[in-house]
Amino acid sequence: MPFKQHSGRIYRITRLLVFHLVFILTACPRQSSAAADVFIFPPQNGYTGEYISNLAFTVGQSIDIKWKSGCDQSIQFWLMKDFNGGDCQFQRDALCSQIADTPNNGSIAWNVTFMGLAGPGVYYIYGLCSDPGSTRFSCHYFNVTSKQVSSSTTAPKTTASIPASTTQSSLLDSITPTSTSTSTAPALVVETPKSTTPVGAIVGGVIGGLLIIGLTLIVGTILLRKRASSHPGGRMRETWAGKAELPEATHLEDHELPCPDSIPEAMNHDYGQQSSGSQRPAPIELPS
Repeated sequence: MPFKQHSGRIYRITRLLVFHLVFILTACPRQSSAAADVFIFPPQNGYTGEYISNLAFTVGQSIDIKWKSGCDQSIQFWLMKDFNGGDCQFQRDALCSQIADTPNNGSIAWNVTFMGLAGPGVYYIYGLCSDPGSTRFSCHYFNVTSKQVSSSTTAPKTTASIPASTTQSSLLDSITPTSTSTSTAPALVVETPKSTTPVGAIVGGVIGGLLIIGLTLIVGTILLRKRASSHPGGRMRETWAGKAELPEATHLEDHELPCPDSIPEAMNHDYGQQSSGSQRPAPIELPS
């Protein structure tokens, strides 16, 4: 009895595994076919509502719709416009109109038009294989705009013809003025705009003047120093004059020079030794 229970459980597990294997094998070709259905131009679809890198086509422009698909039969292309209150068979609340039903050759020419839809706006193309149970694919959003009409108005040309019967005298009579009047046109006064010195020129002039003054001072200082160094006597005279202004030498008339008699004897003795036998000259008396 336990053996029969185990055998029945093994049978159910085996049948379940076979079922999943058959399902996977049958689903793989469909997925590979769906992965091969893509648009080349216009580009493949992106996120819903992605309008950043939209293309723009003008009504009347001719483009080549290019695609890659694994459809075995023909393929249909539909122009779609979202969220316009329509009732398209492929999408609710959308408008759609068939562009072409063509063999799966990878390219078809299309003359851009609104296809009877709601005028300028954002559109995309929907691809549908005619094979039963085939997948559907779409391209990226693109804009369709109306053709710009340039409006230009030209003034009508007026021509006047003179009859041949009109004589020259009548023409002269009609041209000759009845009264002559001299009119003086007012003199045309042309005002010259005031010359304005740019701020940059003013600043440049000030800086240039300061540089010239600075260079002049530097050159003058260098020349004065060279001149003073080339005449050392002048500096010595200035030094002597500075020493002469000391208080001890300014008023000689108020002081008396010391008398030679007041010199100490020690100094006289030393002086005598240094003279080595020479007689000392007689002292000179200075007037008091």
